[in-house]
Amino acid sequence: MTEEHAVQDMTAFLEEHGFTVERIPEDRNARRPDVVVRHGDELYLVEQKSKGDDPSERAREMEALQQTKIIDRAKPLRPRGVFSGILADALEQIEAHPDAAIAFKIVWVTAWGVWRHANSVSLIKGLYGLRHVFDEDDHGGEMQDCYYLGFADFERFSEIDAVVIVDGESLRILANEFSPRYERFLQSQFAERFRQAVRDPRAHVASGNAYSLRGWDGDRR
Repeated sequence: MTEEHAVQDMTAFLEEHGFTVERIPEDRNARRPDVVVRHGDELYLVEQKSKGDDPSERAREMEALQQTKIIDRAKPLRPRGVFSGILADALEQIEAHPDAAIAFKIVWVTAWGVWRHANSVSLIKGLYGLRHVFDEDDHGGEMQDCYYLGFADFERFSEIDAVVIVDGESLRILANEFSPRYERFLQSQFAERFRQAVRDPRAHVASGNAYSLRGWDGDRR
């Protein structure tokens, strides 16, 4: 999938759900987001990023298949720095827009290919510093998510209001509670229209199904 195809799919999806989408022409001399999205008096700046298979890995797999060899698709999750770079680049483009100070800032990630699910999981873990923990005092308990046990990209990039991940037919909207517009974003039409897809860490913790170490000053290494 090309970046252009991903932007077209994103644009069509948002327009189908009642948003007005304006493409921003590319300019080799200026960095800018892909689209301006409007709904009523709400303004969103959205930068699309795609994350797919490594072409060299796919070429090696195709060569192995032609030789009737076994392909090992077991793969460690990608390091945090890979996705941190994507977020940093996207935010730089968004903030270059003259309306950045008054808009919601959204990074839209399209995951595709064989490793799309693994890439999505890695991104979510990195955004929230997410780890699975077990409460040893709760003998009947199960493993639960713990926010911010690891380093969280959302804390580092607090100006990003949300990251949208499209993984095949799945849509996830990850809200950033470090954003100064966190509460407003959760009440926005973007969050309202896709409410079932929104991941709100505070609501998750309040439900008793997750823990949070926000503000913890311990060792996260």
